[in-house]
Amino acid sequence: MMVGHDGIRTVVVTANSPANGIIKENDIIKTINNQPILDINGFVEASNYLEKGTVKFEIIRFN
Repeated sequence: MMVGHDGIRTVVVTANSPANGIIKENDIIKTINNQPILDINGFVEASNYLEKGTVKFEIIRFN
């Protein structure tokens, strides 16, 4: 993932990831469950506390 001012850009989504087919390469992840994602640490922190089930992402997709 690459960091920007308004989220982080997805570089790779692995085949065995729950996000495979949902999050795409070059998507910008702005929030996870309404928590702003400002950098890699914020993404890891938010990801560590996800519970099984539905996760709400706010993303920007350019393609």
